[in-house]
Amino acid sequence: GWEVDFEKSPGLGLFGRSGSGKTTTLLAFLFQFLQNGAQICLIDGKNELQVLDSLVKRAFRLDTIIKLLEIAVSELERREALLSKASAQSGRLGLKASEIALKPLVVAVDELGAVMASADSKEKAKLVALLTQIALKGRSCGVVLVVSSQFASVETIPNAIRSQLSTKILLGSAPAELVRMVFPQSSGGAKSARQFEGFVFVEGQRGREPARFQVPALG
Repeated sequence: GWEVDFEKSPGLGLFGRSGSGKTTTLLAFLFQFLQNGAQICLIDGKNELQVLDSLVKRAFRLDTIIKLLEIAVSELERREALLSKASAQSGRLGLKASEIALKPLVVAVDELGAVMASADSKEKAKLVALLTQIALKGRSCGVVLVVSSQFASVETIPNAIRSQLSTKILLGSAPAELVRMVFPQSSGGAKSARQFEGFVFVEGQRGREPARFQVPALG
């Protein structure tokens, strides 16, 4: 297996067509986070993950999605203030969230494309602004952004967000254009894979080429 240090690489992108194993992979990561005591805000783009209601804060309607993201940004800002205060008191710069006993906060978006497709231009701008704040500021205060999508275009995932997804996983059969969008640094090592298989690239932990990935079994 392989492990990701989400304190160093706090953004995760899961890509692939419907049925490729994205949701199964997302659930595996969420259960891993829950075991480590994380709080989870889940944006359920297709309203299919009711089974998690007792474990996470879940939103699926656009108004409640925006409200939940606003709550996550407020928590992010609270953490920034705590880290700033702790840094001033200790005289140390660059304190990690775990060093002041802050558990991870995970903001997970299942099927971002479905969320964006249901929003008008004003709502899209609000969603992008909130997700961009989380993506850009999360690393310093223990906030992890996890995004799953069938598409990796700029219209679905703006560059400011995509550039912060330090770990990218592409699952199943995928057109060459999607492969290039997910792994722009690759020289072509990542090809289309079978269902429940794919490729993973972790910035700073591997070479330039994505490695093979197997969708984890649940249970």
